[in-house]
Amino acid sequence: MARQRATDARRLILEGDDPIAKRRQAKPKTFKDATLELIQSKRPGWKNVKHAAKWSSTLEAYVFPTLGNMQVTKIATADVVGALKPIWSQKPETANRVRQRIVAVLAHGIKDKAEAAYARSDLFDKRRELMQAWTNKAEVKPQAHNVISLK
Repeated sequence: MARQRATDARRLILEGDDPIAKRRQAKPKTFKDATLELIQSKRPGWKNVKHAAKWSSTLEAYVFPTLGNMQVTKIATADVVGALKPIWSQKPETANRVRQRIVAVLAHGIKDKAEAAYARSDLFDKRRELMQAWTNKAEVKPQAHNVISLK
């Protein structure tokens, strides 16, 4: 099978086509497809069968109604926030786990490691603001009368 795919790829290159681009264009992957693929790939590594059931049930209940039929490459941060908004205040722990699972599915669905890394980078600005706020708080200098000189 692998030899056949390699032969087909060489044939496409000789014809002037890009086999990787052709494969990516063949079928746009939906979030639901990427989820099923990811669960199948992770299943052998999970020690408990309940992990797969939990992943499936939480994503089916909370995410598939809004993101399930969307193409993985078209999902934006606003879409993820919209999917999580209904459960974020009532079930924060579940919402956090579902968010982590969404990130894993999106990274798996994109396949290209560089592209997957950039897809996660949209949170860098928010993280940078939070880290700067923490740094500002940590840099508060103590009062002069509480400081003992070591000279």
